[in-house]
Amino acid sequence: MRKLALYLALMLAPPAFADEPVELTFIANEGVLLEWRTHAVLIDSPASNSYDGTYSLPSTEIVEAMVEQAPPFQRVSFILSTHIHGDHFDAATLSRMCNKLSSNGTLLGSNAAIDAYIVAGGHERCVIRPSGNEDECGFTGEPHCRAEYGATLRVSGLGPEFGIDIDARPLFHREEIEHWTYRVEMGGVSVLHLGDTQPQMADFSIWDGVDFDVILYPYWFLQMAEGVAFLEAHPEARTIAFHIPAAATDAEIMEALDGAEYLHTEGETRILSAAPHTNASE
Repeated sequence: MRKLALYLALMLAPPAFADEPVELTFIANEGVLLEWRTHAVLIDSPASNSYDGTYSLPSTEIVEAMVEQAPPFQRVSFILSTHIHGDHFDAATLSRMCNKLSSNGTLLGSNAAIDAYIVAGGHERCVIRPSGNEDECGFTGEPHCRAEYGATLRVSGLGPEFGIDIDARPLFHREEIEHWTYRVEMGGVSVLHLGDTQPQMADFSIWDGVDFDVILYPYWFLQMAEGVAFLEAHPEARTIAFHIPAAATDAEIMEALDGAEYLHTEGETRILSAAPHTNASE
């Protein structure tokens, strides 16, 4: 039985690679692609349900590029799913994608999401499932709800020093919904993807002691004291909002977020860099 909370120890990059940029490409809603050197991690995309047009979905062109492993998706090594809701997850398209991936390709997500992927025709060999701590993990953000997964990633010709680190821990979204948040570290940059975390119900202590360079958060964090408090607890991190309604204009978004940085347009990119953490050497 695999230990609890997804942790893929894929070795941190050596200092010689630290100056090479980590690039984020926004897809739709909370879907992002993180790229560094010859590898990429795809999170919460593709998606299939806009909930009557409330949230954006990937364009047909982007979806086909994912399936065919065309640029910028030709380097995807891991696909991470925070939860099964349709504005974050598309089982049918994921089955087409994963069935074409090389042996490195791995889908990480909740049991519900992976079950849906299998029903849609996906291969079990492509997935890593979460497992409970003594069958008591309720996916509601308990600090004990953490486990290790033994996947490793090597890049041909670069040696064992190269890799990606993925750490997933559960935070509350809704009752009965398995919901994972992910920290992806690549190129010396640590990115936290908070999925649809509901800050007023989440136990953020599950991430205590972990530094982040970039935090991707749903826009409603800025509307709740608990969400604001979590972001302010990481003052060195660059914080970027997403999950913004599709119909919102830039002016409306800027006003609602009080000028905070956000992602909203398919294909927009960001260059991500490491932040100077006060206690990094202590």
